[in-house]
Amino acid sequence: MKYKKISNNVVDERYVKEIITDYDALSQASDECDVSKSNKEIQNIVIELKNTIRANSDMIGLSAPQIGYNKRLFCLNFNGDIKTFINPVIDSADLVKGQLTLSVEQCHSEPNRKFIRLRYDNISVIYQTPTGEIKTVRLLGMAAFAFQHHLDHLNGLLLSDVALEIDDDFYKLTEEERGEIIKMYLDSIDMSATQLKEEIESDNELSELYDAARFVESVRQGETIIEQMPMSDEEIEAIKKGDSSNGN
Repeated sequence: MKYKKISNNVVDERYVKEIITDYDALSQASDECDVSKSNKEIQNIVIELKNTIRANSDMIGLSAPQIGYNKRLFCLNFNGDIKTFINPVIDSADLVKGQLTLSVEQCHSEPNRKFIRLRYDNISVIYQTPTGEIKTVRLLGMAAFAFQHHLDHLNGLLLSDVALEIDDDFYKLTEEERGEIIKMYLDSIDMSATQLKEEIESDNELSELYDAARFVESVRQGETIIEQMPMSDEEIEAIKKGDSSNGN
């Protein structure tokens, strides 16, 4: 059994994993986790994620797909306090409180590359702990960016798929030239959103699903109120018969 002390962290080298950089392997959406005390696989993934983060002093976070597991979980390092986020989601109804901001990011799965990515700087997130407890927390600034970065990994998205890649020469450009490049990037995002909307509208099945999702969200936010209609005598009688036939 080998232990190694890195800074103030004790790392069990048996659980330090190699970071995956294969594009195809990282481009798959991950499966939801079954969180239970008997789920040894999830417990083992968390141990490997935490030890791998501790072994890399520049690592802010790490997702399960980056070490070979197609599971929806990741860990984030909050100044030495490593938190686990299982089946994480962003509360979409809360995004109005945040602003879209340009975040300069790098990724251990795409080494020696730097990107600019559009992110929300203020998000409310919902997740499960390793014991199955459901929690909600608000993340700001860099913590919000890191959460969104690793949520992208769970959805099979890499920075090279959706972000603007830059190099050292980018900072040698004038402010006006940098602004023009960023504007082109933002325009391309808007164009992609427009193309997606047109694709949805041209496909009846996708359009129905999209409308249904918007309806559910409007109900969730209280914008749409569903009134419960009184049942007819025939419906009440049918329910009673059904209960009787089930032995209730």
